[in-house]
Amino acid sequence: MKKIILTISLATVCFAGPKIIEVGNTYGFAEKDMLVELQQRVEEKKPLANKLMREFQKKSKKRVVNWKPEGMLKLTPAKEDKVFYPDLTYILEEDMVDADGRIIYPKGYKYSIGDYMNIPYQIIVFDPTVKAQTEWVKRNGFDKNVASLLLITDGKAIDLMNEFKRPVYFCVRKLQDRFALKHTPSVVVQVGNKLQVTEVNLYKGSK
Repeated sequence: MKKIILTISLATVCFAGPKIIEVGNTYGFAEKDMLVELQQRVEEKKPLANKLMREFQKKSKKRVVNWKPEGMLKLTPAKEDKVFYPDLTYILEEDMVDADGRIIYPKGYKYSIGDYMNIPYQIIVFDPTVKAQTEWVKRNGFDKNVASLLLITDGKAIDLMNEFKRPVYFCVRKLQDRFALKHTPSVVVQVGNKLQVTEVNLYKGSK
């Protein structure tokens, strides 16, 4: 009798099939369902995200196109031909010292920048928002002359760079002050240890 019971018990263990023992909490496929839901939400929000990105890029591009340095003055058109030589004197705002801390030139020392500069090109300063000045630049070939540095006092530099196929820079306030610029167009060239500024009147004969 004991043998029969033992045999039946072994048969039950061997052929009863696997039994799952659960330990702790079980969640089935909840995690997978959550990932699917998140993916669906991402896909649903994608058109909005792309729209916001396009708007951001458009605004960023507009800021770049319209950017200009702060403090830059909008110079007025020259009403007469005029040549002058700006003062190139510079005063040290602090002591100039060597590697050992010894003073080479004391604060307040004056010197002329012209004695140390070498400008191998002519500087063309103009206002592209005034059509006559842009035409003057092209008529004189400054837009194609590699020996000319183009500086603008207003407008959009990127538009001119696209038109001229060359670099165009802003005439920042420090340069305006250093060259004593008041009117445009002006041509700045180095003559010896001086800078010669020529203001050009484009309105000769006009009242």
